[in-house]
Amino acid sequence: MPVKLKHVVDRTSLEGTLGNRFGRIVLFFDRNDHTEDDCLKLVREWIEEDNQIELSNLMLGEWLDARLKLANRSRDEYEVRILAIVLPPSSEGDLEVFLANSLRERSEDDKLLVDKSRFFIDEIPDEPYLNKRRYRSKACLGSILSVISPDWVFSELDRRLTQIKWKKIESVAAVYEKLGEL
Repeated sequence: MPVKLKHVVDRTSLEGTLGNRFGRIVLFFDRNDHTEDDCLKLVREWIEEDNQIELSNLMLGEWLDARLKLANRSRDEYEVRILAIVLPPSSEGDLEVFLANSLRERSEDDKLLVDKSRFFIDEIPDEPYLNKRRYRSKACLGSILSVISPDWVFSELDRRLTQIKWKKIESVAAVYEKLGEL
């Protein structure tokens, strides 16, 4: 069971005050290369792992009634509703693929931007930057967002930019050298 789901289940099962218990639980996860059956199996495994949740049927994208066993009360149960959302809902990929595809549908300009960004990222060799498959979709979405809103993306990257050892990059070192003359 994923750590965050376990935390919600444990907190709810241990909570003595009815109004402080979670009544709805949303499981939000990437499809990656899984089929719908794979996703259903994965969610079922999460739910059945510690035997705290009883769920009669399981469907993706639908609110389902379930019962959660309350801790320290051998027979007490609490009604919860569970919603399992997998993205993209009907194709392989992850959240980044889903968001890029959604942006692609907004307009012809966005379609062109997404397509060009995908082409650009696909042309980059795996080493040294995109050596994991999931990095490609993240890089593509990052590229798209950088064009849509350069100021916003750059301000978010500011912290990361300060972590790069710029002085070790020759062209940057030359600039720093000139600044040293001040």
